[in-house]
Amino acid sequence: CAHKNIQFDYSKIGVNSDHYTILAQSNDVKSEYCDVIDISDDEFVREHKVGYSELCSIHYLYTHQYLVKDLDYIGICHYRRFYVDLLIPGAIINEEVVTTNKRYLWHDNYSEYADYHYIKHWNILCDIIKTFHNQYYGAFTEMMYAKDMHHCNMVVLPKHLFFEYCEFMFGMLGLFDDTLGIKNDEDTHSHIKGNWYMFKACAIPDMSIQVRIQGIVAERLTDEFIREKSNKYSVHESKILKLFNTGELKNTWENSIPLVNDKEDEDLSQ
Repeated sequence: CAHKNIQFDYSKIGVNSDHYTILAQSNDVKSEYCDVIDISDDEFVREHKVGYSELCSIHYLYTHQYLVKDLDYIGICHYRRFYVDLLIPGAIINEEVVTTNKRYLWHDNYSEYADYHYIKHWNILCDIIKTFHNQYYGAFTEMMYAKDMHHCNMVVLPKHLFFEYCEFMFGMLGLFDDTLGIKNDEDTHSHIKGNWYMFKACAIPDMSIQVRIQGIVAERLTDEFIREKSNKYSVHESKILKLFNTGELKNTWENSIPLVNDKEDEDLSQ
């Protein structure tokens, strides 16, 4: 999924164009190396792309199932984040669920959320799960007190499980938005701006991050979903390869390589 244009020869990192399609949330996204589907005119994408970010691409697949009718597995990665093990032929065999490697924290997920975001949102999420999706409440509690979590809203699932994931995710986020009174991008910005004083104590009181409220909440829901399904399905945690710009913060839990111009003669396949 991509929300901005990026000219990069994905074949240099092992991306097979037969296996990847770019879902473009902006009509200026172009690629010579993968098929591109412009989803920028989709109503849900237009109204939710700021807060939902990569979830817009997931929602598009969920509501346009004819695109994936012939597939056994469905999943997403980001235009600058890829599963390392899916770039290596034969690296994953007979695994049912693929997701990111866990990010390990100094303290539990609840405390981390309180440090970086608005803890009231977590408590609202907890109440919604307990009331409407109680079957996931045990996994949510486990995630809440765990010191690790799968990040990035990246997961590859068998098709039937992918649609179950979508039903859970967008059902939860719909209730979450209704509780906060958020309906579109403008409402999201207004909500964050209206509660700005509550974010001042955060370690990162940055509106550009906080405005992705649904995407941030969804990372916790995705981790919760994976924990719940790990009782029935085998889960493979892949390291993540991140393309980054010079001077950009590199996450220590990701393998990072510099984003080079596709005209440069640099072999990144190693």
